[in-house]
Amino acid sequence: MKKIQLLLILFLLAFTVTACSKYEDKKQSTFEEESALEEKFEETSTIQPLPEQKTEVFINQRELSQEQIQELTNTYRRPSLPGNYWYDSVSGFYGIWHGSTLGVILPGHDFGPLPADASNGDTNIFFNGRELPEADVVALELLFGIPRNPEGGRLWIDSQGNIGIEGSQIPLANLYLAYQQRAGQLGRAGSRDNYWAANFGSYGNEQGGFGYVTVDGVSVSYDY
Repeated sequence: MKKIQLLLILFLLAFTVTACSKYEDKKQSTFEEESALEEKFEETSTIQPLPEQKTEVFINQRELSQEQIQELTNTYRRPSLPGNYWYDSVSGFYGIWHGSTLGVILPGHDFGPLPADASNGDTNIFFNGRELPEADVVALELLFGIPRNPEGGRLWIDSQGNIGIEGSQIPLANLYLAYQQRAGQLGRAGSRDNYWAANFGSYGNEQGGFGYVTVDGVSVSYDY
C-alpha cells in the first residue's frame, strides 16, 4: 500500500513538473510572439518624414530651404527665381554663379561662406575673399578713375560701401560716394539735399556726410 502511495506521489510530482514546464514554454512563446507583433507594429506605424521639396535656388553652392525662400519672399516682396547664385553676406553684393556683380541686397543673410571662385575671377584682386572678374575690375577703374594695381590685392568692402585693405580697419574709399559723384548730382532748385539718379534704376541722396543708395528697390545707407 505504501509503495502504491509513493508511486502515486512521484507520478503527481512528475506530472506537475511537466505541466509547469509546458506552461513556461507556452508563456515564453506567447511573449516572443507578442514582442514580434509589437516590433512589426512599430515599424509599420512609424511616420516617415516626407522629403523636403526642392527649391532649385542655389546660393554659394547650397540649395536654399523652403524656410529660406520664404524669408527672402517676405523681405523683398518677390519670389526667388530658380538659379545658381553667389552672395556676399558682408557687402550684400550678389550675382550669377561664376559671373560678375549684378546688384546689392541687404547684408547678413546666412547662405554659407562665399567661395573665392564664385565669380570665376582671374584678376588677383579680391573683395571679401571673392576674386573679381575682369568686368568688375573694369567697372571699378571707370568709377574711381584710377588703374588697377598690376600685382592685385586683397580688399574688404562693407555694407556701407567702405573699401579698405585686408588687415586694416581704415577705409580708403567709399563705393557709393564714388558712384554718386560719377553719376553726377541733379540738385533740385530750392533744395538743400543732394538727390541724384543714374541708370539701372538707381538713385540716392547725401547730406552732411550721410547718404543712401537705392538699386533695384533695395536701399543701403552709408556715412563717412
